[in-house]
Amino acid sequence: MTTTAPLIQPALPTEEKPNGQASERASRPLLSLRGITKTYQTGDVVVHALRGIDLDVPTGQMLAIMGASGSGKSTLMNIIGCLDVPTSGQYWLNGQDVGQLDRDELAGLRNHQLGFVFQGFNLLPGTSAYDNVELPLLYAGEMPADARQQRVQAALAAVGLAGREEALPHQLSGGQQQRVAIARALINDPVLILADEPTGNLDTRTSVEVMAILQRLNTERGITVVLVTHEKDIAVFADRMIVFRDGRIVTDAPVPARQTAAEVLTRLPAVES
Repeated sequence: MTTTAPLIQPALPTEEKPNGQASERASRPLLSLRGITKTYQTGDVVVHALRGIDLDVPTGQMLAIMGASGSGKSTLMNIIGCLDVPTSGQYWLNGQDVGQLDRDELAGLRNHQLGFVFQGFNLLPGTSAYDNVELPLLYAGEMPADARQQRVQAALAAVGLAGREEALPHQLSGGQQQRVAIARALINDPVLILADEPTGNLDTRTSVEVMAILQRLNTERGITVVLVTHEKDIAVFADRMIVFRDGRIVTDAPVPARQTAAEVLTRLPAVES
């Protein structure tokens, strides 16, 4: 049987923040959306993807977003991730009015405050795990090589991939590729991780392993996690769940009987080698 490396190991190096900044952040939602709409027009057809969304997400919460295809959940995720702009409404992220930021400021916000995890992993196929994780630091261009090395190694160790730095994506299982993607999302010490169907291509045990990583990053490091999923057995690992229908939030409630992924893992059969 295969053995699984520890899901969370050393913490990434972080910069200390003044106490005043920390208390200010704790007193406001990390995400705040008011009256968010998104309308698309194709020929004569007008599609109302979002219809007046009001949403607050506190710092340190793990939120699951569910809904049928076309319900608006992915559109909302793109707006939260500053990959798309609303037709109307206001969005504040960590105290910043996102609608007032220019293109360069939005790019800086995405690179320094947000981490993205996707269903398809989005790794560069001919590039090592180390280089995939390092890429956001190279884009930022603000860190010397030895500091980058320390941070990349810490990120890979944090998801149980210490020693696999030189592995190419095709040499890794789907779950290991998603761990690389999570390490890449962690590399700039984000305040928010956005995970879009992160278990959609994975088997049951590997899905729970990925959720155990996200849960522990949320509970141990206080990283806010917003997760889009169509699987109820994945949403039960979140603190709170909202359900979309026709561009509106129709349910917003704490997850009843929230589960701990690490405990669920102990009840699942081990994978035979």
